[in-house]
Amino acid sequence: MKSPLRRAKDALTVPLFAGVRATQPLPGVQRAMLAGALASLKLWYRLPGSRVQKTMSDFCRVVGRKDPAKVFAESVRKLQCAARMYGELMRHGPERLAGQVEFSAEVLASCEAVKKEHGGGIIVMPHCIGAVPVAVGFARRFPSLLLVTESRGAMRSDLVHRCFDKMQVEVTFVRRGDPAAAARSILKGLHDGKFIVGTTDLLRRTKDSVQVTMFGQPAHLPGWPARFSARRNTPIIPGFVHLDGERILPSVGTPFIEQDLAVATQKWAAFFEENFRRHPSEWIFLYEKRWSQLIAQAAESSPVAASVP
Repeated sequence: MKSPLRRAKDALTVPLFAGVRATQPLPGVQRAMLAGALASLKLWYRLPGSRVQKTMSDFCRVVGRKDPAKVFAESVRKLQCAARMYGELMRHGPERLAGQVEFSAEVLASCEAVKKEHGGGIIVMPHCIGAVPVAVGFARRFPSLLLVTESRGAMRSDLVHRCFDKMQVEVTFVRRGDPAAAARSILKGLHDGKFIVGTTDLLRRTKDSVQVTMFGQPAHLPGWPARFSARRNTPIIPGFVHLDGERILPSVGTPFIEQDLAVATQKWAAFFEENFRRHPSEWIFLYEKRWSQLIAQAAESSPVAASVP
């Protein structure tokens, strides 16, 4: 059975794929079409028995919020903002989009220090709404290699390829079931002094995964950042992205090198969870089936959850 996230992607991909191509010369029409498609998500939330509503209610209960409808509405507004950014990228290229990313002095200093001492690093991020613009902006400042998992659907895959072609950044598309190719790309990138940037909130038990704790529940997260960090003595840098209106605000945790795989993975997982609690409307992967189930379990076992101010 498809998760709400998969169903949403499938439902939106066809009209977006056709509409983006058809309205490329008509930015006003394109913006209206994208905004309308995303606004329809609000209706989906209101449907009786909506799994989206259930997941958001569970999530808010876990992170200490009592306003799931408001948090969901905030997510939709941010998705609309991201859609406008995507239109800007497709029409004007990456420079204008990169200019919207506000890297704080602390973020730049942290990455500069890692670059100077280690040559590069491994940046791990969750699927935040503003992650793509940050990748564009970061690649303008530091040599980077983005790891992107190939989409299962042909149309979604085509959209993703078009987007990253416009971004003008170095990308390795990781095929499912081909870990050797991904490993070669990561090792080469680190050898060449690049920052490896990947989304790592994929909840799946595999030979590579490491068990940690998220929201008080056992969770199996990718082990490759910890393995390559230990192997190459390269720091892991946890990252997050917050949208404040049109402002794109990335943040990073303290870079670290940790030989124990479980300890290393728990460190960046804890950074993710802290930011999920602080900015619950930013994370779009909570609707993925496995995360939805974990969040439901956390809500049942933690009736009262502490919030982060």
